[in-house]
Amino acid sequence: MKDKVFLVGFMGCGKTTVGKLLAKKMGRPFFDVDREVEQNEGKKVSEIFAESGEEHFRSLETEWIKSVCKGKKAVVSGGGGCFCRPQNREIIKKNCTTVYLEAEFETLLERILKDNDRPLAQNLEELHSLFDQRIQDYEKTDFSVRIDDRSPLEIVEEIIKVIGE
Repeated sequence: MKDKVFLVGFMGCGKTTVGKLLAKKMGRPFFDVDREVEQNEGKKVSEIFAESGEEHFRSLETEWIKSVCKGKKAVVSGGGGCFCRPQNREIIKKNCTTVYLEAEFETLLERILKDNDRPLAQNLEELHSLFDQRIQDYEKTDFSVRIDDRSPLEIVEEIIKVIGE
């Protein structure tokens, strides 16, 4: 297993919640790509999208991913689209053990609708289309763990088992 575990999945799958628990259980620092970009820029992801567009945000995301992948052991949760950008995926796969937090669209939608701060979740039809597009990239991870009807702790235990930590 590589030094870093990188959690991948669609918005609402619990990457941050699971990532924090996994990091604690593994005794590693935790990083959330979106939060790190926000901290570096002094703006929320939604503000970056609104002011500068998705492409600018993706460039910031790539720079941060490059820096974290040079670091020591860690657990990282990526934004929903970061693994879909080929250059990000190449960097991540080279340096990290990747885990896809897989769920049914309905499970994710229920969670997403509770959060108003998701710039790509404004149109339900487009959201479902985005989900369908991203699955093919998510499936390029090293491992996949189903999250439907499971607690974050159960998901963490499954991840530890599948990655052999």
